[in-house]
Amino acid sequence: MASRSRPAVGLSVQEIALVVIGGVIGAAARWGLLEATASTDDSPAGPVLLANLVGCGLLGLLLGRGVASSTRLLAGVGFCGGLTTFSTFAVEVAEALRTSDASGALGYTVLSVGGGLTTFLLGRMTGRPSCEVNPRSRRADRTGIRGLCRGRRGTPAGGKPPVGRAVTWARWP
Repeated sequence: MASRSRPAVGLSVQEIALVVIGGVIGAAARWGLLEATASTDDSPAGPVLLANLVGCGLLGLLLGRGVASSTRLLAGVGFCGGLTTFSTFAVEVAEALRTSDASGALGYTVLSVGGGLTTFLLGRMTGRPSCEVNPRSRRADRTGIRGLCRGRRGTPAGGKPPVGRAVTWARWP
């Protein structure tokens, strides 16, 4: 049975509140973006694509920086979840298909998915700290992996551990 402070879903009331607050702010930001960039043809495809790409990049940045759980809930799950919108993207693609614009639907889908993945990866790479191997370090850490990273633990530049010398990393890959 769930306690009063922790619902059955495994999140505390405070954690749920962080997601709700971030979601409200993110949805309001998306609405403001759609209103500010409203076109005469009533097609939100451009602003929705922009919101989705910005949200993907911001989420990548947050995850790359390894932010605290509360920040991940507020900014990542809440704000980025409220800012981005898969449902409107799906409606836009369906509308293009309904009007027999298969090439437009395919282009929008490729641009949205490919652009989203690209901006996420760029954000994640931007958020990762640089990591340097300390060649003088002969002492292994508790996991048997040698090396030294500045700031929090992360992967070295390029995302792959160097051959012959390992570094300490978190959340591989």
